[in-house]
Amino acid sequence: MKRVRARTQRRHGLDKLHRDVLHAMNAALVAADPARIIRKNLKLTGSILHVGTFQYPLKDYRRIFVVGGGKASGYMAEEIEKLLGNWITRGLVIIPDYLRPTPRTRRIIYHPATHPIPTRKGVEGVLAMLRLVDDISRDDLVIVLVSGGGSALMPLPVEGINLDDEAKVTSLLLRSGAGIEEINTVRKHLSQVKGGRLAGRLYPATVLTLIISDVVGDKIDTIASGPTTPDSTTYHDVELVLKKYDLWFQIPKNARRIITHGLSGSIPETPKQKDKVFRRVQNVIVGNNRASCLAAASA
Repeated sequence: MKRVRARTQRRHGLDKLHRDVLHAMNAALVAADPARIIRKNLKLTGSILHVGTFQYPLKDYRRIFVVGGGKASGYMAEEIEKLLGNWITRGLVIIPDYLRPTPRTRRIIYHPATHPIPTRKGVEGVLAMLRLVDDISRDDLVIVLVSGGGSALMPLPVEGINLDDEAKVTSLLLRSGAGIEEINTVRKHLSQVKGGRLAGRLYPATVLTLIISDVVGDKIDTIASGPTTPDSTTYHDVELVLKKYDLWFQIPKNARRIITHGLSGSIPETPKQKDKVFRRVQNVIVGNNRASCLAAASA
């Protein structure tokens, strides 16, 4: 009888533990929900968009664009359109081709691309996004939606290398055991839009970048390879990463040539903190791993 009672107590204890774990997991997932994150962090009062302590008088802008990419960016865009509606002129967001259900919007279109290895789909999406904002001016507002996976979903190799070269470098890095910060250090210097270079494409418009971080520590220029943030890394850092993992002579010759030109100063660095392209850019982290962990802990 005592054994039966003991087994029953253990089973009840395990059942409670199981329920507690599921409850914590659910709380973490709710905290990470992109739509909820947008609703929590953005408010529209009349024609004033509030994002934390920042305010954007929408009437002051000639046009408002929504662009970006990442695993969560589609659902971010869906919620943004619910909030801003006809204030949005048009938009394009690059999403994973496996995303289901597909977000539903009228003014923002979605371009599916591959993840984690970049393919032509992603390049076509980035080119379409850049065409959308080709005639950008200082009278425009661009809302950029960035989340994890953005590095692979928004590929556009620098001149001198092709997509196969970039994909080969990415694949080698992923298999090498390199950390995400190291991987993105390399990616930023082989891209026309990563490492702050998208900010250059959007200058002189006002840019509001909303970021859901999947990077431990929230290093802002690492998340999706920091398309609108000043880049703290250099070509020298790229060389160190590749040599650390014995990849220097494994990467394609074209990629190695670009990095060598960067090391010699023959081609410009990624834009840094004081570059003029960041004067009208605000990067805001609206969600991160920490929020999910805290939600799970307090569940």
